[in-house]
Amino acid sequence: MNFELSEIEEQSTKAFREAHRKCRLPSTIGGQFEYRFIPTGLGYLITIKCVCCNEISDITDYSSW
Repeated sequence: MNFELSEIEEQSTKAFREAHRKCRLPSTIGGQFEYRFIPTGLGYLITIKCVCCNEISDITDYSSW
């Protein structure tokens, strides 16, 4: 299964990742962000989570629905 982000979702992801740049995991291999794709009748609801501070952001581009 492949999931792709729209340009708007990519911009939201970049902003979220930049805001959490100072959060650090004790691991050296990364894995700081968790993406969740939830199917609905209209499209996929997409969230991103910083596993360091547990903040979650909805990055769904609802204009594409």
